[in-house]
Amino acid sequence: AIVVWKLETHLHEKYLAPIIDRKFFRESYNSHQIIADLTDSLRSTTSLPQLIEQVATKIQTALKTENVTVLLRDETTGNYLSGYSCEFNSADGEAIVCQQPFRLRRDSLAVARLVETGQPLEVDSFDDDDLRRMKSALLLPLTTKQGMPGIVSLGARLGDLSFSGEDKALLMSVAGPTTFAIENSRLVERMIEEARRREEVEAENEQRAKELEEARQLQISMLPKTIPQLPHLEIAAYMKTATEVGGDYYDFHLSASGELTIVVGDATGHGLKAGTVVTATKSLFNHLAETADVTEFFSHSSRALKLMNMRSLFMAMTVARVKGHTLTISSAVMPPVLIYQAATGEIIEVQLTGIPL
Repeated sequence: AIVVWKLETHLHEKYLAPIIDRKFFRESYNSHQIIADLTDSLRSTTSLPQLIEQVATKIQTALKTENVTVLLRDETTGNYLSGYSCEFNSADGEAIVCQQPFRLRRDSLAVARLVETGQPLEVDSFDDDDLRRMKSALLLPLTTKQGMPGIVSLGARLGDLSFSGEDKALLMSVAGPTTFAIENSRLVERMIEEARRREEVEAENEQRAKELEEARQLQISMLPKTIPQLPHLEIAAYMKTATEVGGDYYDFHLSASGELTIVVGDATGHGLKAGTVVTATKSLFNHLAETADVTEFFSHSSRALKLMNMRSLFMAMTVARVKGHTLTISSAVMPPVLIYQAATGEIIEVQLTGIPL
């Protein structure tokens, strides 16, 4: 009796069940047509969510499973997370989209077996909580030469039928185009993301360039518009910054009594911070230019700059005051002043010690 029962069961599963399945539970079972339809739809789909929904729908249409879940590998953790999951009512076949997120760990035995074989895997023998939550009966690996970017989890068949060899062959024929489409979609997503980031960087660079140009124009506007004219002096000035905004500065002040005060300075570094120090120094020079003693100008300026708490920003400066035929020079760690005597052809180097403002 046992032998007869086993024989009948085998014959039922091999011959009768597929006929009943085709007759009552499936629409037209044509693997080539399913592949063609799926391939055509995948060619025109670049949206990853839409793509995996199409794959799940096609597979469920062909095999009439209780549920379909498409899991995609997370690039950060390596685990497989559900990108789309749908459960079908066994009574009327209506789809119920599952909102619950599913996960399959990368170190699970099922994943290891899929990586090893690259073939559909029935999961009855696996004691795995994740598979039970997904109500998974069969796993289809989506593999490439570089790895396994995805897994399709299928629930039990609606007609209480097992997965036949023909079913697994159909799934394997669908796996290739699906894997290619997923990889292509992810590549498109990365390209779009890189393009978006590049646009953001370009916009940020344009904004920064605009701000630097405005700061450069501001710095230029702080330089003297005219050079003082004195009967016994010829004065020339030229400045070219190394960057858009530098720490270089020069200025003049001609008092009512005819005293000319000249400053030449250099703030530490380049950029907006150096430009801020220059702005502050110009304000101080406008206020303190007529200080009787040029060393007092340094003392007052240094004290004021320190109170501004500019955090390790300094200003080197030379002050020269011309009164009649007398030149008075004071320096805060600037390079030497050079005096050329035309009569003898001699250059005098005036080296003054000091600390920066």
